[in-house]
Amino acid sequence: MKKKLLMLSSLIAFTMIFIFIFKNHKEKGISCKAEITFLKGNDRVDVVSFHTLINGKGTISMSGVVHHGEKKAGYISKSIRFSYKKSKNIYLLRSDLISNSPYMTLSPEVENQWFPLFFSTKGEHLLWKIKPVGDKAWLFYSKTAPLFICEEAS
Repeated sequence: MKKKLLMLSSLIAFTMIFIFIFKNHKEKGISCKAEITFLKGNDRVDVVSFHTLINGKGTISMSGVVHHGEKKAGYISKSIRFSYKKSKNIYLLRSDLISNSPYMTLSPEVENQWFPLFFSTKGEHLLWKIKPVGDKAWLFYSKTAPLFICEEAS
């Protein structure tokens, strides 16, 4: 009888340990900062963005300036909350909440010339390939074209 009780207690203990380890196993995730410049002819966008992707949820906070030639065309300042599905280095993002800052002066037309609809319309998708570069940086791709390097935020 004591052996059965000991075996049952051991089984319960191992099951609890397994559940605890499995439940607390979490994706390492990505938390980084990128300073990005996009160019189109004489026009450009300079952006600083913070990216967080952990366990299927993420945020992008970005602010920057759009230039038409030497003139400032407007300011972009917003946060995007999203969910994502991951397969190896491929991330499919879906925007859940888009919050424009009061400092956002960029018109929707100009914003859509520079950024995919994911950044302005709830429910839109964005496909990124994200590859680690060392221990503290990631290279973000759109299809096969590298977009920017994002370094671990301190």
